[in-house]
Amino acid sequence: AERIMHFFPHVREIHLDRNDLKCFDPGEYGSNLESIDLEGNPIGDFANLRVLLQKLSLVSCGLRHIYMPDSIGFNSLLSLNIKGNPITDKQWILELAKLPKLEKLCYSCSDNDNADSEIDLREIIIASMPQLKFLGNSEISSVERDSAEMRFLNKFGVSPVTEENRTIVERLIEAHGKPNEPKPQNGGIGLLKLRLSYEGKVMERSLPGTVTVQRLIGIISRLFHLDARKISLQTCDYQGFVMNLDKPLRSLDFYSLSNEDTIYATVV
Repeated sequence: AERIMHFFPHVREIHLDRNDLKCFDPGEYGSNLESIDLEGNPIGDFANLRVLLQKLSLVSCGLRHIYMPDSIGFNSLLSLNIKGNPITDKQWILELAKLPKLEKLCYSCSDNDNADSEIDLREIIIASMPQLKFLGNSEISSVERDSAEMRFLNKFGVSPVTEENRTIVERLIEAHGKPNEPKPQNGGIGLLKLRLSYEGKVMERSLPGTVTVQRLIGIISRLFHLDARKISLQTCDYQGFVMNLDKPLRSLDFYSLSNEDTIYATVV
């Protein structure tokens, strides 16, 4: 990389996909680089990247952990792609939250990441990064952000708050107020066993009645690989009465759904 930059010192964008690079050091001539694509290179140290960098692709670089020392600023980074990396913990979210200007993030999501029915990985990322505008291939709407932040607050903001979440929770309390206290329910948490249907494909999920329509749309978009912005939901009872689930922030309880009800998704 240093040799390339020596001959092309004014280059602002460079692609070095799958060159089996173990390190990346553009040298003194790399200070003008604004966009770098290092896809498929097993690089583990990015201390040599420059402060002007705005766009960075680290797709399939074998990253297992992400740690952002305070000495590595990345103060200008706007876009980051970390898809295809076997990152197993969620600490990377807090690390990337340190990036002050990050607006777009692409990442890979496994089934285990969304095993928690109360909040999924996308919502955790959105709530943790207030400056983020695009996540994956979709824009973060104000409704989605408010929903994600409230879900994060209600999940992680009830005392005792863990140290790793304290800063986020304090910020969200300033924006939304204190979290809802959990309400005791006889017999434990009430779950609805629902059938989620799209074009003849049906999947069953057990969800709390407190899940919002916005959250349900997110779940369905991931299950059936749909664009969440274009999904509309309907349900039909045993008498054939059709009801539109068209209020994003309303819970399933608001619609008086019952066990074994089917929710139909359509793309508009």
